[in-house]
Amino acid sequence: MDPQARILHTSLHQVSATLVGTTTLLAPSGVAANPSQVVVSDELLALDPGGAARVVNLPPVTGLRGARLMVVNVADAAEDLYLVDDVLSATLVTVSQSETGIVVAGDTRWYNAGLAKAT
Repeated sequence: MDPQARILHTSLHQVSATLVGTTTLLAPSGVAANPSQVVVSDELLALDPGGAARVVNLPPVTGLRGARLMVVNVADAAEDLYLVDDVLSATLVTVSQSETGIVVAGDTRWYNAGLAKAT
């Protein structure tokens, strides 16, 4: 497993953010330069779409092979999160209110590993 991937796997602390517009996730070594960027320092993200459906661009997989990322939609209304792979430029998974999308980094891109619904 790559060293960067270990950073994502060592902790289950939660990173929370309320989104405004399209959001880009950055690898743990990244630095958020503006409010539309969120540094992924843990494998669990609790994101609030902030009133509308939002596109969430996943970080490049370079150095993250094997890393798992769980994105929880904590919206207070019917608002979706669209997790988009940076290589495919396509939505891998749509995470609706109270759902958790799980993606895994491969050698060259992200893969949809499932969707968990709250019961």
